[in-house]
Amino acid sequence: MSIFLVETYVVRAEKLSEFDPALNEFLKFKETRSELFKGLRSWKLLKQEYGGVSDMYIEMWEFDSLAAMETINARLSSDEGMKRIGRKFHELVESTSFSANIWYPVAAQVASSAESCWMCGAEILSGSRFCDKCGARLTDG
Repeated sequence: MSIFLVETYVVRAEKLSEFDPALNEFLKFKETRSELFKGLRSWKLLKQEYGGVSDMYIEMWEFDSLAAMETINARLSSDEGMKRIGRKFHELVESTSFSANIWYPVAAQVASSAESCWMCGAEILSGSRFCDKCGARLTDG
């Protein structure tokens, strides 16, 4: 069964212009150093649009198990490039807004293969409003 490391945070207002370049640096690092992320099932970054805390970001890291998460985190925390990216990230984030929690799925319903995203063709979960793969809006609601 998968587990999810869910991190939430708000970027400091005075550092907003630095966030996109830092995010792009991380994404490039993740792509070029993919061996460090071996075993990571998925990673998503979401930004809250309405309700709750304004401009809250949510990162969801999906792992096969807690042991897999610990293995990957050990690999990442020992890499100098990732350490540098992590330090930069924490300079951008409002420290009092940061939280990290581990979640596990309670229930999920996979849609029939006939239900797929209009934009990318990925299979969608029944009742989903947004595509899990590309983020496209799936309903008018």
